[in-house]
Amino acid sequence: MNKPIIISNKSVESIWKCPDCPETARITPDWHQDNGTPMCIECDVNMEYSHIELVPKHLPVEVAPKFEGFKPNPPVHLLLTMFGDVEPELSEPLKDYDAVLEKAKEHRENNDECTDGLYHVLLDHDTRKMSICSFAGRDLDEWGKDEDDE
Repeated sequence: MNKPIIISNKSVESIWKCPDCPETARITPDWHQDNGTPMCIECDVNMEYSHIELVPKHLPVEVAPKFEGFKPNPPVHLLLTMFGDVEPELSEPLKDYDAVLEKAKEHRENNDECTDGLYHVLLDHDTRKMSICSFAGRDLDEWGKDEDDE
């Protein structure tokens, strides 16, 4: 099993949007930790969290080539862990969504009082696009299981 890839804070950006106007802000996790929620300069209100993105140009060499596929390849699934919502780390490539979900569940089970952000990263070589989705609490927790699952 490969070791996780530690990535820099500047490799991850949280996108925030003003609730009253089209203004947006792109901030790194350490900026958010040091400064809190960004404010809209135009409206003088707190912005609202929208989503998270990886910034390919700031990723380490081990990850960057995965974004540069020029021939058909299967998509790459990774788990992005934001330790304390500040320190980012990417898992080794995993087989599919279910493998990422299992790894995320394992992380939650092994870390009592876990407050780490866990995200499924999908790199599609054919379209050269990347998507990042957070897991719903019900996906990771016991209470999210249906009775049929037991």
